[in-house]
Amino acid sequence: MQATNQPIAIFVSDLHLSLSAPAQRDPDTWMASMAEHLLILKTTAMKYGAPILCAGDVFDKWKVAPELINFAIEHLPQMYAIPGQHDLPYHDPNEINRSAFHTLRLSGVLLPFEESIELGEDIWATPCPFGAPIPKPKAKQGRMNILVIHAYCWQQGASYPGAPPKAHISKITRRVSQYDVAVFGDNHIGFYALAGTDTTIVNCGSFMNRKIDEKDYEPSIWLLCRNGSIKRLPLDTSHDKWREHTITQKPEALIDMADFLERCKGLGSEGIDFKTIIQALANEDGVTSMIKKLLLAAIGEEEMEI
Repeated sequence: MQATNQPIAIFVSDLHLSLSAPAQRDPDTWMASMAEHLLILKTTAMKYGAPILCAGDVFDKWKVAPELINFAIEHLPQMYAIPGQHDLPYHDPNEINRSAFHTLRLSGVLLPFEESIELGEDIWATPCPFGAPIPKPKAKQGRMNILVIHAYCWQQGASYPGAPPKAHISKITRRVSQYDVAVFGDNHIGFYALAGTDTTIVNCGSFMNRKIDEKDYEPSIWLLCRNGSIKRLPLDTSHDKWREHTITQKPEALIDMADFLERCKGLGSEGIDFKTIIQALANEDGVTSMIKKLLLAAIGEEEMEI
């Protein structure tokens, strides 16, 4: 008989694999740091014989160099994963076949997960990729149902200033109440909490510390035990190396988000996609050359090393 605290599934999200180191991480050790974290994920899955469920944003950008795809194929353990917005060309699910995420599907590293799957004895997992409505579970009675979703979810102490009220855990509870466990990706601050009386929400948080304000954060993977309890397994960051200098920007080089959204509205909505909006904003008067490069790099129209 298996112990009730035996891990039966492993949760992770927001890997944000990237060939270039983030601005404040040491470029000489960045790839090794990613490989080290992925090795922990792989050995943990092997230790418990448990499947890995990834709640999105495997890559930091949908369009990456073959070198990074090769790295992912070599170092990623096999897992069930849904795409986050960073995995999708211009955040469009219909364009996924153009992405590096899809390449990992074709390679067999990412296992088929477009519909509900049976993970083992009476355990079912249902995918909800970025932008998709929350589906009903495959079957409720006598089974543990897990929802894997890429959508922002927050609680007090685990959010950014001005986080949308509709994404607060109290508002999400009703939408995921048919599931025993709801695994979220997108919010980089990890937490887990009981939603209502029967549903556990696990927000996985980031897999790597990428920014200076994350330097003391503990990225983690999460273990679901047979009895429904959750264990947090922090990843070792003692070998992380950071650039000695701190990147700063002058205030005039930053985009005011309220103004950004107002300009998006002004462009209209009919027939205009995300890529077109970004192109239009990049070419507006008053946008600095640095911001223009960042915007065009975000939609894959310009290569940029920071």
